[in-house]
Amino acid sequence: VYAEQAMTHLQGDIWTGEGEMRVGSAHIEPAGQPAVTLQGFSVRGASEATPNGERVSSTGTFRLDKVSLQGESYGPHQMQLSLDNLDVDSWSRLSESLSELQLLAAQQKADGKNRFDQQMAAMTSMNTALRDLAAAGFSAGIPTLSLATPEGEVSGSVVISPPELTADQRSDMLLIMPRLTGKLSLKLPAALAENHP
Repeated sequence: VYAEQAMTHLQGDIWTGEGEMRVGSAHIEPAGQPAVTLQGFSVRGASEATPNGERVSSTGTFRLDKVSLQGESYGPHQMQLSLDNLDVDSWSRLSESLSELQLLAAQQKADGKNRFDQQMAAMTSMNTALRDLAAAGFSAGIPTLSLATPEGEVSGSVVISPPELTADQRSDMLLIMPRLTGKLSLKLPAALAENHP
């Protein structure tokens, strides 16, 4: 196992930088299921802010050289996730609200009424941050997908982009859905589509 990261604090719970983890091989034996062996697994993440620190973009890339199951091996596999041009303030508030909800959920001994009020406040903060994040505009998706199957390669990409709204438009969040744009591409081997409709 290899792991390395270099991070710089940006704001709240938001950090920028790069990190990578690699695992040479792993053997998994699920209860009642065939054993699975993973070889050459790696995860790489990178996050970068704009010069003014108001927007941030992040990518996560997952690679697997080979997966072996019941005497058969398939690979390589790769998937990349991306979040582009996120509003840092909204993203930070959303992250902090989620952390607060997780902390409250773990505090089983806390006073019931007090904890309920705290959970509702955290939920309200999370919803507000989520609305602000969407209204500020960004793009998210899977720009790279490549999976090896017995029938051949599955490849594709998907990206969704909520539009940035003006200050006047933000009072009506219903404006986001009609203006939502996206792009989807998916290629499947004919044999795979026929065998698994």
